[in-house]
Amino acid sequence: MLRAAALIEKLGIPTVSVFVTGFLKQAEVVMKGLGMPLAVAAYPGHPMMDDERTLQEKVEQTLAPAVL
Repeated sequence: MLRAAALIEKLGIPTVSVFVTGFLKQAEVVMKGLGMPLAVAAYPGHPMMDDERTLQEKVEQTLAPAVL
C-alpha cells in the first residue's frame, strides 16, 4: 500500500495509508526504504477483533480525525 501511495504522491496527489497499530513499525521501515515520509493513520487494535459498536467508535474517534 505504501509503495502505491508513494507513486501517487509523486504525481502531486495527497494520500493517507491506513494501518492497524500492529503494523506501524513495518510501515515506518517501508517508508524509510522508499526514502519518503507518507501520511499514515492507525486503527487502534484490529477491526476484525472488534464488535460493530467498538469498530464505529474507533473509526469516529481515532481513525477519521487522523485521516482528515
